[in-house]
Parts: sequence; structure tokens; C-alpha cells
Amino acid sequence: MRRFAIALLTVVLGTGLLTACSSSSSGSAGTANPAKPVKVSIVTLAGSFVSLPLAVADVEGYFKKNGLDPTFVKTSAGTTASAALVSGSADMGLLASSEGLVAISKGQPLQWVAGLTTSYMAEIVGATATNLPHRAAGYPAAIADLKGKKIGVTSIGSSSYYALLDILAGAGVQKKDVTIIGSGGNPAEVAALQNHQLDAAILTDPLTYQVNKQGIATTLASFYKGDRPPVFESNVLNGFAATTSYIQNNPTVIKAATDAIKQADVLIASFSTAADALPLAKLLQPQFSSTTPEELADLIIQDRAVWTPTISQQAMDHAQQLTQEAGTLPKLLDYTTIVNAMARG
Repeated sequence: MRRFAIALLTVVLGTGLLTACSSSSSGSAGTANPAKPVKVSIVTLAGSFVSLPLAVADVEGYFKKNGLDPTFVKTSAGTTASAALVSGSADMGLLASSEGLVAISKGQPLQWVAGLTTSYMAEIVGATATNLPHRAAGYPAAIADLKGKKIGVTSIGSSSYYALLDILAGAGVQKKDVTIIGSGGNPAEVAALQNHQLDAAILTDPLTYQVNKQGIATTLASFYKGDRPPVFESNVLNGFAATTSYIQNNPTVIKAATDAIKQADVLIASFSTAADALPLAKLLQPQFSSTTPEELADLIIQDRAVWTPTISQQAMDHAQQLTQEAGTLPKLLDYTTIVNAMARG
């Protein structure tokens, strides 16, 4: 009878709770699985490292180990990602800083609950066919060469759009001096660079790496390393978000999701060499089909410091500054109202 009571209690606890434990240094995680995992829809940016922790949490099984059964809503730009959250077509997921700030300022009930890419991981590249005399000089000289040129961003009003305006201004180039084209996503920008429809574009890894390797374009400046405007020295590109009502109504689901992301970040940070990252890169490779596992492993090591589960107030303040300078954020928003750190537990 005592054994039966213990077994029954175990089933009840396993069914009723989503319990997450911290991962070990190797990235392993073990939790009490519910009898029926909770189905969730998660918006992500397809084929981009800006949502890498979500991809890692998926292939390593961290979402499932934390009691979630995820379906991924794949988008090509941050503006469509925020629309998916607001419309309810996704329960939670990636929300770029500028898009989220503008949406919240207009009354959309969104909050970030964890960080994803908490550095501004993007680069501006110049097509090799375009005459840019100072392309090797970096910021600001290479950016000044873009006067009169056509520059691609994922969409007008995206984080890449605001980043472009700031780096141009830092190099003495005004918005009216260039033609800014919303391409719909990084893959479309690469095609436009190849077809001489764009002179430059803002890309993220692994596409930044690929266009440099293939001779399509070269990096003119980075937003997260080397010489760049001061606002990018501490700036958040995106985070993990949901509507305030979803957060309030599903606290254990939100905690389970953020625990899975944290476990992914711990795994990424644990790698010291590309050889360490290679097993993970092999699991990820189907999502980045034009990049080899060895190349992915190199990029994971190169970029591994940009993914953290927390969004600092300074980084969010700088993201607000970037958006406000463009004239689309009427006033600065209170950090505690837009970042719900308590939801992580």
C-alpha cells in the first residue's frame, strides 16, 4: 500500500509541475517530465544566429526535458516576429529590441522575459562589385563611402534599420544621402548583393561569414566588435518575449522555456574550441544547410559571448536610445515594465 501511495504521488507531481534543473557544464539537463508535455508555439528567425539559443534548446531536447512540446513559427524578419506574438499566432519567442520597443510604446502588451542575443550581433557588408575605396579601413571611413549607395535592411522599422541610421550618422552620412531598401530578410539581401541590386546590407551570421567567404561582399564594420558607435558597446539585439497576459496566465510554461534557453546558453559558453562545438554544430547543420558543421562550429566559438539569458538595463537603455534617435520612440520606457525578470523565477 505504501509503495502504491508513493507511486501515485509521483504521477500526480509529474503531471502537475514543469520542473527544470540547471544543466551541467557539458550542457546536460534532467527534469521530471509531465505525463503530457505542454504544447507551445515559438517564433524564431529562420537560418540566423540571432535565435541560436532557441535552435540549440530544440536540438539538445531542452524544451522537452523541461516539459514543453514546441512548434516553431519561422519568420524572416524581426517585424514579422513581433506581429506573430501580438496576433497570437505564436505563444512566445524572439522579439527584436527596436520592433518590441515601438510596439510597446504604441500600447501592445509585450514583455521580454529572457535574453537571446544580448549583444548587437550584426555586420554591415559592402558588395565586392561596388566601388568603396575605404572598404578595408573599417568604421567610420568605410561607412562614409556609402553615400549615394543602395543599402539593404530586413525591413523599414526593423532593428537593422535603426542600427543603419546610427552608424551612418556616426560616419557623417545622413538618411537622405542613401537609399534604404527593405528586402524582407537576410537571404533576399544576399541575392540582391549578388545581382547588383544592393551596394551594401546588414547581415547576421552565418550569412555574414558566407558572403565574405564566397567573395560576394566584405565586412565594412561590425556592430558588436571593433570600432563602432558607442551606443553598440552595450546593446541588446533581441530577447525572448510574450504578451503580458500569456506570462501571467502561464508562469510555469514561461519558466520552463526560459530554463531551456539558459541551459542552451550554458552549453554554448562551455565550449573552448571548435572541436568542442562540433557535435552540436552537426545537430544544427540541417537548419543552416549552406554552412558546413565545421564552419558552424567555428562561428559558435567566435560569437559565443553574445548569447546570455539576461538583458541588462544598460543594454536596454541603449536600445531605447537607438530607437528614440530615429524619432519612433516618443519617450523612454521603464525597464521594469518592459523586461519581466521575475518571470524566469
